[in-house]
Amino acid sequence: MTNKENLGKQYAKVSEEAISGWEKADKQFDKMKNLDQQLLRFAAENPVLLRSLQERSSMVIPLNEEKAQAEVEIEMLKKNMSVRYTEVANQQTPGGSEENCKIGSRASEITWSCVEEVDWAYSLGPDKT
Repeated sequence: MTNKENLGKQYAKVSEEAISGWEKADKQFDKMKNLDQQLLRFAAENPVLLRSLQERSSMVIPLNEEKAQAEVEIEMLKKNMSVRYTEVANQQTPGGSEENCKIGSRASEITWSCVEEVDWAYSLGPDKT
């Protein structure tokens, strides 16, 4: 009977190991199945994200061009204000220096308000203005 008992114990041990192996394989299969589904989801999202990235980058290019144009306009306005200020200064009469200072101050205010307006509009972007 000892032989039969030993043989029975061996069969039981082998059966338990087989069941344990199947359970591990089943868990691994479930993990692989989940990873496969996740991979499919990511593959489906990838073209959408790529298209969105392309749209955003196509929006950035015109914004950069607008910013460059605005900076050119600001420089031109500064130069024009400087020329006008010089013309007024050359035409001043004695006692007109106070008025000249007011004109220079106003020119600076206008220049900086233009700069602030362009920066504000640029920060909003095309969708927000």
